[in-house]
Amino acid sequence: MDKDEKLSWKERKDLVIEAGIASIPTVGGALQTLYFGSKNEKRFKRIEMFYEELSDDLESVKEMLPNIYDIPNREEFLSLLESINDEVEKVSSQSKSGNYRKAYKNILLNSNKQSFENESFFIQILPSLTELEIKFLYSLYQNKNNIGNPQEFVKGFSFSMELAQGSLNRLNNYGLVSKQINGLSLGGSNSGEDAIFQINDFGSEFIMFIFE
Repeated sequence: MDKDEKLSWKERKDLVIEAGIASIPTVGGALQTLYFGSKNEKRFKRIEMFYEELSDDLESVKEMLPNIYDIPNREEFLSLLESINDEVEKVSSQSKSGNYRKAYKNILLNSNKQSFENESFFIQILPSLTELEIKFLYSLYQNKNNIGNPQEFVKGFSFSMELAQGSLNRLNNYGLVSKQINGLSLGGSNSGEDAIFQINDFGSEFIMFIFE
């Protein structure tokens, strides 16, 4: 087999999964058709819509788009675009698809960078962030001078204090917000950390990357 015709790891994995589903007694063949037929159709639709909308977004800035051969760090640049393409195939959220579109556009418009380490990290963590975590971070970004705590985020919403605390702590673990612990409460419904959170420069850069 020619080197260019060899299957990628992802393609081999899909073949193994497909064969495994097909091996299920009685219903395997039908499940295989339903799962992979639907999966591939959804992937195609996502990619098709993504690039149609991206093309529209880029129309107004087409004069600013780079010559691919002039990009100083072309391998890392292309690898980033490939990573976005892979994630778009999997993402089901329309808002996340919009985030990837903004990211793609920003990478194109900043293609002269020597390093894309931050952008690479942002693309890596975006799939793992929940819609709620992104909303929290964006809220902090819009009110940069304000310091948020879990109690403020829970007001007017149906989610729990524990979910708010966990979401803000995850944002802190990713380095997108800074956390200050003022004390601990023991016992009762308000037990836990007394902590406040504020978006930092790295978090602001992430928000600009996926929203602006």
